[in-house]
Amino acid sequence: MPPRNFKAYRESLSEPERQKLDHILKLEFSVQSDIIDQNVKRDREHLRLVNFCVDPFRYMGSLHKETEYLFIRVEPLYNLAIKNFDCAIFNPSQKVLILVECKSSVSDPDGEVESVNQAILEVGSHKNELEDIVGDTINIIENVICTNAAYSSKVKSPILKRDLPVCLWSADQASGMLLLEKQSEDTSAEISRGRLHHDSKLTRLLLAGVKSGGPVRSVSFLPSSHPCTILEEILPMLNVE
Repeated sequence: MPPRNFKAYRESLSEPERQKLDHILKLEFSVQSDIIDQNVKRDREHLRLVNFCVDPFRYMGSLHKETEYLFIRVEPLYNLAIKNFDCAIFNPSQKVLILVECKSSVSDPDGEVESVNQAILEVGSHKNELEDIVGDTINIIENVICTNAAYSSKVKSPILKRDLPVCLWSADQASGMLLLEKQSEDTSAEISRGRLHHDSKLTRLLLAGVKSGGPVRSVSFLPSSHPCTILEEILPMLNVE
């Protein structure tokens, strides 16, 4: 058995063996570094979409002022270690909670939609916890997938095929517009099936498109973000302190 101290173990090797070990370490370090870089990159893309999605709903944002829907928090049921949504938006007058899952890229539309469906099923048994979070009664829970505009058509098909109660928001980050995708022409049926919002004003505004993606970033990281993403955000704050 080699010594538990790596430095002592390395020194115990012959020169050719040390060179081989150093080469293996260099390769492994490069592989792990690339994995971390890719994870952080995916986190950044995801966080960019989350912020784009919630921007109109932040306090005194355009949709908050027009409809009273307010961004409450990210990953509302994270502490329960269950399938969760990225953000919660609440209207205290109508007592409607909108749960949004953001998909910055979609390689497997059926799998992505099934993941959201599982989250919907999980959330259904945790209404009391959600009411504690918003501090109010919840009469209606609406579910949303928000994805970049390039992927919205891919996501729409499995939602309709499985007749799922999911609204679809399309984020056109190039033009800075957030839109609600109308998945059928039968408005009443789509509302009853959960694919259009019950609030007609919110639906009308989102169908027309709402400006989003302003300079204010509401979400720096999610509880489920990669540890390196979280460190990138909190280390500068710790340095300031």
